[in-house]
Formats: sequence, structure tokens, C-alpha cells
Amino acid sequence: DAASIKQINLQLHLTPATVTIRVDKIFLRHILFKLLSNVIRFVPKGSTISIHAADVEGDCIIEFINKSAPIGMEKLDEYFNRLADPNQAEAAMGHSGMGFAIAKQLTQNMGGQLMYESNPVVGNYFKLKFKLA
Repeated sequence: DAASIKQINLQLHLTPATVTIRVDKIFLRHILFKLLSNVIRFVPKGSTISIHAADVEGDCIIEFINKSAPIGMEKLDEYFNRLADPNQAEAAMGHSGMGFAIAKQLTQNMGGQLMYESNPVVGNYFKLKFKLA
């Protein structure tokens, strides 16, 4: 497992409430896997990744937070938008970062939003947002 090999500490923070969203569970599982595996891929050995899930003002919010060295917004913009440019998508096949674009597209297909931020203050921050059922 990549997290064990890189000695990544995963912290899971869940609110005690039951949250129901109307999404394809296979796609949601795929989104979560793509996000987590890519976050693990880009963080340094020994990092901590915090995962938060909560009901916030009628939305289901899932956040992945890593306070280590930022990937950078320019690089993340490139990764998240690879599917928008067929030439770039073809060139990216088999290379790291394609999972971010797939996760973004699947999230949008189910009516959700996938936002991200990367800078020295926040580190690397990824947020999934779906309306509650």
C-alpha cells in the first residue's frame, strides 16, 4: 500500500451524523480512490493527510488536507484540466496526475464540485461538495 511505503499518516475525521447523498456509489468510490492515491503520490515521505467528512449547511463536504510542501496551483490546474485538452490528455496517459482530471469529471457528472488549493499557507487542499439528498 502506497501510504505505508511512504510512511504516510492518514487521519480520518467524521462528524457523528448520518449523511445521505444521491450519487453513483461506484463513481464516488473511484473519485475518493483517485484523489487519495494522487495526494499520496505527490506528498513527501512521512507526511500527514487529514480527511474530513461532514454535513455543512445542506452539503456533504469531504476534504483532503496535507500541510507539506505545496504541489502548486499551476501544476494542479494542469492536472485537473487534462481532459479538457485532447492533446494534453493523450500525452498524459500513463503519467501521474491523470486521476485528478478523472475525479473532477466524475464529480461534475454527478452534480458535485471538486475544488483545490495549493500554496505555502494551506499546503495542499482538496474539497468535494455534494448536495444532501
